[in-house]
Amino acid sequence: MKTHLVSAAQPGQAAGDPGLRRDSRHPVDVTSDQLYVNDTDKTALFMGKVVAVQGDSTLKAPELHITYEGKARSSS
Repeated sequence: MKTHLVSAAQPGQAAGDPGLRRDSRHPVDVTSDQLYVNDTDKTALFMGKVVAVQGDSTLKAPELHITYEGKARSSS
């Protein structure tokens, strides 16, 4: 599973919790074995060999929980 996450924050604005979002100009690309999304609660759970990359930062973990705002962009 590959996911491309883009911050809605403008450069220089706080983007929420610290972590990979040091620079909102760079998207976060996440790969994992499984992805579970609860669009009602605006949460996502990446599970199994999770790797999240933003710019030159990389996070590896067995699972990654995220919250988000807004709507998913439709793929046309």
